[in-house]
Amino acid sequence: LDNPNNFAEFLILFLPVSAVFAATRKKPLWSLFFCLALALPAVALLMTYSRSGWISVMLAAFVYVWLRNKKLIPALIILCIAAIPFLPDSIMTRLATLSNLKDSSSSHRLALWQGVLYMIRDYWLTGIGLGPKSFAALYPLYAQQGALTGAYHTQMQFMEFIVEMGVLGFIAFMWMILKNIKDIVISQKTKNGIAKLTLIACAASFIGIAFSCCVEYIWFYPRDMFAYFILFGISIGVMRMENEAIQ
Repeated sequence: LDNPNNFAEFLILFLPVSAVFAATRKKPLWSLFFCLALALPAVALLMTYSRSGWISVMLAAFVYVWLRNKKLIPALIILCIAAIPFLPDSIMTRLATLSNLKDSSSSHRLALWQGVLYMIRDYWLTGIGLGPKSFAALYPLYAQQGALTGAYHTQMQFMEFIVEMGVLGFIAFMWMILKNIKDIVISQKTKNGIAKLTLIACAASFIGIAFSCCVEYIWFYPRDMFAYFILFGISIGVMRMENEAIQ
């Protein structure tokens, strides 16, 4: 998908739903086949070397297990710890950079956000307008030492909304997504079978990707933005299913 971080975000959005699809086939052999096939996108996610993507998918897994059966949380934690020795050295090295604020990726973001905060100070109500061209034209006036002056976005989804649309645009988005997650969690309690599992997977995806939204602008590439709202539509459609026959 042209960029490893955006590929990771795409996988985070759809892996939980894909896992539900794989596990709920009527024929056991088909379920086994699809479950084994999930190893391919899982390995692909590792190979993106997207630290935010790894954390997001672990968060999504935690949310899924929490909503499905809280008693399995200890088993999930043990499984994650047990998997660490089997990870390649390159993955472990990449994970070790999480706590290193001098890492080029981390230091760039911190310097970038400092400049963006000054932009928000001046344009918090109206925003600067939609799209990367508006940001690229204005940001050099606010760029701080250590940040690239040619940045096209804020490297943070939530901050991007405030910069582009002002505080009202940010509030509108947060209301939309938080209400949808709340509705999903409430609706899944009254559903059964595939509908229930799909709603849990949707909630896991949205909450998992929220971490990536804290350190990435996941809509910079339109394909991820479309994927986000495809999943949004799936969640609304499943919530409106009236009976098991519709499945």
